[in-house]
Amino acid sequence: MAVRGITECLAFDLASRAAPIDVSLLCPGPVLTSIGDELMGIAPGSEEPDPANHMMAGQPDFITPDECADRVFKAIGERRFWIFPHPFNHYLKGKMQALVEGENPVYQEVVFDAKG
Repeated sequence: MAVRGITECLAFDLASRAAPIDVSLLCPGPVLTSIGDELMGIAPGSEEPDPANHMMAGQPDFITPDECADRVFKAIGERRFWIFPHPFNHYLKGKMQALVEGENPVYQEVVFDAKG
């Protein structure tokens, strides 16, 4: 919530000054990068890893860095504030409903919307 609030404030502040810049909040899902390799005991390599060889390649809902970048740049081009490279509206609606109802957080796996 803090990052969202700070990002919204920045967007409002820049808009009030008619600044020629937009602000977006990126909320990605799983992307095939090496960001978590160290946590899994994988030694960092000297070469840029190939996403096709990533241990999670082929898993549902994982996208390559290039796919993520394409979706992000498309959203920026559309001047969108919220950028979700993965479709998980149903999950987010449940989280927001729990927030509105004042429920304590409960861990649950993120389930992406059905492709269609």
